[in-house]
Amino acid sequence: MPASQFRILPQGRHLRRHEPLFLALCFENFEAQVVAAYDESYRGKPFVVASRGSEEDLAVAVAVSPWVNTSRPLAGIPLHILRQRYPDVAIVARGEELEKAAAAELSKIYEHYTPAYEMGNHAASLLDLTATPSQRRELDSVIEEIGQAIRNFVGLEQIAAGAGSSSLTARIMARIVRPCGIVICPAGCEAETLSPLSSSLLPGLSGSCKERLRQYGLLTIGQIQAVGVPALVERFGREGELLAALVNGIDARQQKAKTETIMVEQRLEADINDSALLVHTMRIVADKFSHELRTRNLTAPKVTAAIKYRDGKSVQKTMVLPSPADDFDTIAKAAVCAFEALYTRRVGVRTMSLRVNSPTTPTGQLSLFETQKERRQRLLGNAIVKVRRRNTFGVLISGSDVRAAKGL
Repeated sequence: MPASQFRILPQGRHLRRHEPLFLALCFENFEAQVVAAYDESYRGKPFVVASRGSEEDLAVAVAVSPWVNTSRPLAGIPLHILRQRYPDVAIVARGEELEKAAAAELSKIYEHYTPAYEMGNHAASLLDLTATPSQRRELDSVIEEIGQAIRNFVGLEQIAAGAGSSSLTARIMARIVRPCGIVICPAGCEAETLSPLSSSLLPGLSGSCKERLRQYGLLTIGQIQAVGVPALVERFGREGELLAALVNGIDARQQKAKTETIMVEQRLEADINDSALLVHTMRIVADKFSHELRTRNLTAPKVTAAIKYRDGKSVQKTMVLPSPADDFDTIAKAAVCAFEALYTRRVGVRTMSLRVNSPTTPTGQLSLFETQKERRQRLLGNAIVKVRRRNTFGVLISGSDVRAAKGL
């Protein structure tokens, strides 16, 4: 991925460090690249990788080396036809064990940058770099560094990289620069960046939906954006909602993940029956819970506090908040109230936790009515989150909770 092939779309805009960050990598003709990486005799030479078949008539081409001089796609062509059309091109059997070895090496590289990555197939990978040290660096240098590591330790040469604030956008960016290049789509620019691209790049659509798009003449993503959500739902039914999300760079899977349960649990190493110390501990749990919500840009309409005792008995209580919140004061007040209603002095407490089953995305409307004190608290909370992101959560802790922190 030479620097000359690095692009930011739209020009002059950059990804914001507090936004989600995904990096998609595509390896064009992965099977052929692996052959050349593990066998030097094939480097720089034209060849076709064929699937293993019991009979030659059943074998087909699965990939071609970068040095095959043809603009026609060869993958999928039966082997006996391929020999007739291209008699001078070598045929190489697919090395599935080599591909597994290359995938294992890729995993080692990815784990150096993030524990959250997907390898749906060996030819495409997705790295979630959100809140990792890499997000605090210049993104282009991180991508170049990953690409260089892949070239050095795996031997793959053709690498297409796309980055964005959603996994969908990152994958599309990687696809448009295949076989080699880098494109970054800044947060907030998804619709603008996707607009001129072909609608065929949108993933997850049914065959009937694709055919209807063709019949309507909706050939670019921008044309679909112009139709509007109501008309898309009317003409495409339930798939119209998915279509409306995709054309604006929203990954349906990522949105669904936001509704999953968020839980913070604190395990106590020693038996504690001191109610005051347990209250302080619950406040620390609330602090961590609030930090988790703010890191993910979510709010909790209600919270469920749970206590589990040393003998295995557990109790819980759900507190409905006056309005969806992510601030420490509101959540800590509800958590302490729930704890005081639940706790009975019997045996030592083993764990204390807070969870929300369906977090919501903040709308910003409540900030229109906040007082000056509430505004100061909100800004202070945001500053604390930034400091903790750069370091660790424990770098800042409330003075009133120091005693509990020492007792855990």
